[in-house]
Amino acid sequence: ESMYVIFAKVGPFEPDCHWWYLSCVCNMKVIPDGHKYYCERCNRHVLMVNYRYMIRLHVSDPTGSAAFVMHDRMAAEFFGMSCSQMLKYDGKDAVPDYVPESFSNMVGKCYLFMIFTKVSAEDDADKYYPVSKVTDDDALIQSFKRLQSIE
Repeated sequence: ESMYVIFAKVGPFEPDCHWWYLSCVCNMKVIPDGHKYYCERCNRHVLMVNYRYMIRLHVSDPTGSAAFVMHDRMAAEFFGMSCSQMLKYDGKDAVPDYVPESFSNMVGKCYLFMIFTKVSAEDDADKYYPVSKVTDDDALIQSFKRLQSIE
C-alpha cells in the first residue's frame, strides 16, 4: 500500500449522492425493517442507530480525474461536526437527496487529499479511493505547490 498526496479540484456532487447512511453501533449500514433496523454484521435487530458520513467526491487535476470517498471520522474532522449535527445544522433531518451547503461550497475549490491505496495494473474506473486526510490550509497548499512545481 502506498500513500499519495493529491492537489485536486472538487467537481459537482451527483444529484442522488446519498452522503450519509444509518449505522449500527458496529458502524455497519443497517436495513430498515418496520420500526426497527436490522444489522447483518451483528445478525440482529437494533433500535439505536447513528447517522454516518459517506461522502463521494469526484476530483480532478491536470493529469486526470478520480473518485474519492470521505468516511465518517475524516469527514467529521474536516467539517467540524458529526453527520447528525450536519443534518440538524441545516435543518434537513434525514432528507435523502439533500446536499448540505458545506458540501456545495467545496465544488470548484482545490484541496490537498491524502489517500492510501495499492497500485494495480488494472484500471478500476468505478473505484472510490478512501480519503485519509483533506485540507484547504493555504500554507500547506502553497508548500506542496512549491515542492511539486505547480503554479
